[in-house]
This record gives sequence, C-alpha cells and structure tokens, in this order.
Amino acid sequence: MKKDELKSCEIGPVNAKSRRKQAASIREDAAEFQEDRPLPPHPCNGDEEKYANKIGSYSKGLPHHSLGEVDRTAYKSLIKALESGDPVDFESIALGGAAKLTNPQGAYAFDLAGPDSHHLGMIAPPAFSSAWQASEMAELYWQALTRDVPFAEFSTNPLTMAAASDLTSFTDFRGPKDSGKVTTSTLFRGSTPGDLVGPYISQFLWKDIPYGGTAIVQKYRTTVAGDDHMTTYQDWLDIQNGGAPASQNEYDPTPRYIRNGRDLSEWVHRDFTFQSFLAGCLILLGFGQGALDAANPYLHSATQVGYVWRTASFGLCGTVGTVRPRGLLVPEMADPSPGQAGRVRGARPQPVDGSCPLPDPFGAASVASSFRGLQQVWKLPSPHGLSRRLSYSSFLSSWPRLHCRGWHHDAEGV
Repeated sequence: MKKDELKSCEIGPVNAKSRRKQAASIREDAAEFQEDRPLPPHPCNGDEEKYANKIGSYSKGLPHHSLGEVDRTAYKSLIKALESGDPVDFESIALGGAAKLTNPQGAYAFDLAGPDSHHLGMIAPPAFSSAWQASEMAELYWQALTRDVPFAEFSTNPLTMAAASDLTSFTDFRGPKDSGKVTTSTLFRGSTPGDLVGPYISQFLWKDIPYGGTAIVQKYRTTVAGDDHMTTYQDWLDIQNGGAPASQNEYDPTPRYIRNGRDLSEWVHRDFTFQSFLAGCLILLGFGQGALDAANPYLHSATQVGYVWRTASFGLCGTVGTVRPRGLLVPEMADPSPGQAGRVRGARPQPVDGSCPLPDPFGAASVASSFRGLQQVWKLPSPHGLSRRLSYSSFLSSWPRLHCRGWHHDAEGV
C-alpha cells in the first residue's frame, strides 16, 4: 500500500479534501463580501495644497529651519516615498536627526481578516487656520497646564474651572458641553456615548486585572509633578528635527494608581498596542457568565464549555490582540523625547461607518455584544491629547489610520 493510500484516522463530517474546498469557498465568500462593500471617502482638509511651506502638514523628524518650517526638499522625499510605496524611496527620506520613522510602510500591508484598511474611513482633521483647530489647540494647552490636577479635584480647582470657562468662549469648540457650556464635568472628555457618565477615570483603569493564576494591581510608574519638557522654543525645534531630548524624565519611586493627566499620559506613553483592550476583556470576564452575551452558544449547551473559562467567548481576549494592532496603519515618529507622552495629533474623532458584519454566525454576535462594556471602558479625555492611542469610538471599529496629508501640527511637551 502506497503512503498516500494509508487509511485516514480522521473522524468528522467531512474529510480533508472536502474541508479544503469548504475553506476555500468560505474565504472566497468573505473576500467577495468585502469587495462589494461601498468605498468610504478619505477626505483631506486642504492644508497640503493651501500652504506651500507645509506648516499645516506633518513633518516631524525631517529637517526644519529656524522658524520651524520643514525643509522643502526633505518633505518632498517623504511624499515621494508615500506615493510610490517603494522601500528604496523610504530609505532615501531625508531625516533631520537620529529619530527614525516608525512603521511608515504599515499602510501598504494587506490583512486577511476583516476589511482592508483602505476600506474604512474617517473624517478630515480641522484645517490649520480654522476656529475648530484653534479650540483644539487651546484644549491641548489646558491639558498641559492641568496635568498635575487630580481628577477628583476637577470641580473645584481654579485651573480646571478656568479651562472650562475659556473653552466655552471658542466659537467652534466641538467637545462635549452641558447646556451649551463646557463644565468641569465635561472637560477633556470624549464625544461618544457614555463618555460623560461616571467619574473621569474608568474603573477599568483602577480595578485589579485577573491574569491567569495571579492579578495585576494597576499601580503604574509615573513621573513626578512638574517634570515638564520642551518648554522652550529651541527644545521644541530640536525634537521637531529628530534630535535627542535635552533632559530625561524624573520618576516617582512609588507606583501610583492613575490620579491625573500626568499619570494617564505616562500610561499611554508606555502601553503596548492592545493592552487597554486586553485588560478590559480580562476584567469583564472576571465577572463570570454574566459578562458574556446571551447569544454565546456555550451558555446553552448541556455538554460543552469554552476552552478554559477565560476564552469561553470564542477566544474573545485573543480577538482583542489581533484587532487592535491592525489599526496601526499610519507612519509616525518614534518618541525621542520624554516630554511627548501627552502629544496630540489630529481632530477630535467622530464616528465613521466602518462597521463590518462578520459571516461567522456565532462569533459576530458573541464578540460584538460581549464588548459593549469595552466600547466606553476608557472614560478618558477625548481620544486626542492625553489618550491619543486609546479607543477612538468603539472597540470593534479599530479605527482606520490611513496616510492623510494635511494633518495639522503636533503640539507637544508644553
């Protein structure tokens, strides 16, 4: 008997050959489903064309002259690489210092799960000369000025009260308001459902995280009060050129629960791509079956249960680890400065319809519903500013991060 004629030991409704065909058919159906969906717009704000000196476009890490305007030849080398997608062109980008571009070719990668990155959309950021942009900048500076104010004191601290009053005066401030005014209860919060409910910091950033046979106490290393950087023009220009920081962080020797904007920005400065989502998932699953969606088929089985309780929702936490990194599809600079944990880039996010029904009859309902609690888990300031790298709207949207020219200036380390 030849080797390929040996009797199969498989037990199942289909043999390997039939399953291979089924797998191909399922993947083809999924690909066709994605291909048939309408393409969303990818709008820009016009700054790339409006300003010949590119003051409204991202240029950090490239060489700049004394006024902070980018060297035009270096900028063109960046655009050439982005337009061609040729790795050789990326190696020819003229940098201004030691800092390198982080994952600039990420937007060209293709993912075999879910929609393609370019099949998702987001709104254009505010124009550089707009009243909207002015209010965004003012909010950022107020975040810097109030970074050492405890969240528990927002309602009484003179700085946060002044911030709320000042932001109310802007003609196009789009953050949340109460009866048309920014208050200390809406200050630095987001615009998605649930962002104004409860205390400023979510319990998901304070509760212990069940982690296998142990628990992670959410006390984190943070910097001391007053540890500010890039507070002079020259320091900012050096970092803008990709230079090394002039000073290093001074850390608090005692780990702390997150108490204020400084602690929160340092948390964001150090977290890995899906840390927040994984932590939220583990905390939710720690509540037991009550945290799972009623449509989860294991809840109604008399003979079956999910593989280990932590993955009882069809590998729920494993799904977290695959969705979040797929959102990292934009070139950005490595953080060369300790003062950049609270940097901001772009507009206050607005939800864009990038939802994608999943063909899996169990996984779609189970995963989506089980993550309702995660959609608004991180009650942070607007996902720009201190919480730039956390959820923009909801967990499953995994916001698209496409190359978008006309992105306005970073304003950081103030």
